[in-house]
Amino acid sequence: MERRDTDGIDALVFPKVFATRRPSDIQEHGDEFKARNILTAIDKMTVEHPNIRRTYDDLSEICHPNSLGVFSHFADTFDDKRALFDDGQDMTEAAYTAFYSAASCLWLRTQSSARSKPLSAKS
Repeated sequence: MERRDTDGIDALVFPKVFATRRPSDIQEHGDEFKARNILTAIDKMTVEHPNIRRTYDDLSEICHPNSLGVFSHFADTFDDKRALFDDGQDMTEAAYTAFYSAASCLWLRTQSSARSKPLSAKS
């Protein structure tokens, strides 16, 4: 990237943007288009950035929550048996988590940019 090699950047990014698990697509386009598990990459980053997995998990819970996440971020429980889902919900905690996660990602970006050796895109 420092050399502004756009062809190299395209060669690196394109197979990841269009990655797949469909065997017929992999056979047609090659193994470089085989999708890798994102958690494997996140866990590898944890060595240098210990909070990255927690940040990823927090963002994932807000973006596509399970039932516990729905209740903790998008509902008011007002007794043991009922919950209220309301567009007017106070989203302070969810907004704080999203802001914290985004700020953490930006901080990680500045830290990796400041290092002499860039993070490897290979997995």
